[in-house]
Amino acid sequence: MSPHTLDPAPPVSVGGEAPRRVLVVRDGRLAGLLGDACAATVEVERIPGFLGGLAELITGRADRLLGPAEALAGMREAMAATLLDAGLADRVVLTDPSPSVRDALLEAGFHAVLDAAASGEELAAAIGAGGQAQAAGEAGAEGPQRAAPPPGGPGTPVRPSETLGDSDLVEAIHDAGGGADGRLHGLIVRLLRSESGIPGIELVPEDEPQAGQASVRVCFRGECFGRLQAPPPAVEQALAPWAGWAARWLALEQQTRQLRELAMRDELTGVWNRRYFNRFLARILERAALDRQQVTLLVFDIDDFKSYNDLHGHAAGDAILAGAAQLMQSTVRSHDVVARIGGDEFAVIFWDPRGRREEGSSHPDDVLAIARRFQRAVTDLRFPQLSADAPGTLTVSGGIAGFPWDGRTPAELLQKADLMALESKAQGKNAITLGAGREPPA
Repeated sequence: MSPHTLDPAPPVSVGGEAPRRVLVVRDGRLAGLLGDACAATVEVERIPGFLGGLAELITGRADRLLGPAEALAGMREAMAATLLDAGLADRVVLTDPSPSVRDALLEAGFHAVLDAAASGEELAAAIGAGGQAQAAGEAGAEGPQRAAPPPGGPGTPVRPSETLGDSDLVEAIHDAGGGADGRLHGLIVRLLRSESGIPGIELVPEDEPQAGQASVRVCFRGECFGRLQAPPPAVEQALAPWAGWAARWLALEQQTRQLRELAMRDELTGVWNRRYFNRFLARILERAALDRQQVTLLVFDIDDFKSYNDLHGHAAGDAILAGAAQLMQSTVRSHDVVARIGGDEFAVIFWDPRGRREEGSSHPDDVLAIARRFQRAVTDLRFPQLSADAPGTLTVSGGIAGFPWDGRTPAELLQKADLMALESKAQGKNAITLGAGREPPA
């Protein structure tokens, strides 16, 4: 039997009546030109960076991504490889004023690179909204690299499975972002068993081959995901093409996970961003309500942060934010969630992955001890970007709220923690306030 013809990123139709969503990185001029050229057919939205845009492409929430090449910084080669592997190379359009840079981008693997002075009509054509544009995969257009099906041999007719298909694998990859780990692995094994015609075929960890069985590593672009093995009379030559097929799907899942994580990270500080914070807090409170667990939320900000920005510049302010975030990350437990939720405001979600806490433990008091330790440590931070007349130490003020006492929803808990943080400010700053009580300044 022959496997399915696989396309990890199904092409978006260029035609159709529904407007397509195009994300434009940073450049307001590009967004304006594109909007004027095809306002009737394209929804244009500006975004701050390429990483979030790629995640939107991967998850199907956007159809094209457009932006200046300089916004990729040092990520060009890695981004091009990811686009090719994910089948998305034809959905990203870059612009640059330099012919040599444009040539280098094309050599790196990007499919569409325009002069930075391109007109709105040229931009529209590049994203497939102009009259001259071709849909990805039409005759005369070089399509992106796809997950190749195992042979049979080239050109072997494809017979779809009665119960599983490509859409199931794509759905499993998307579901993995919601915590459905391992589903893709299971579907791949089921498809291998139903479609390969090789009895006893298994996908096992790379370091666990079974003696006496044919075995082939499952690898793609230097990354290995395990081994395919099967008992006699199976031979390695029969397993090899199926290993390549499985490897491409597993690589796509890995890349999707990486892009999702990048989209959920704050680019400046490296901690989680507001989007991830909102999702995680909602999910963990639902679990806590079912399991009768405690969750504690700490919010804090840098005292007088605006004065540092005004007096010493944004580079100094950025260094302060990044330093404080990484210090808090090193202070909390590995599973606790540190996030930047806006400006100089941070939040930490303290939760217990092993279920209910031991008798006699005091969750909010434990968190307060961690917050105090961080509060003391932050005063020792030093930043070369600050001039000699900068204040001697940084200080933070924050508030702590606990589930279920101070709130049962994300909004209630965050509101309570914010109120406690305001009380800390009212005490003269450099304070952490817990629940309804007051804590003296540190």
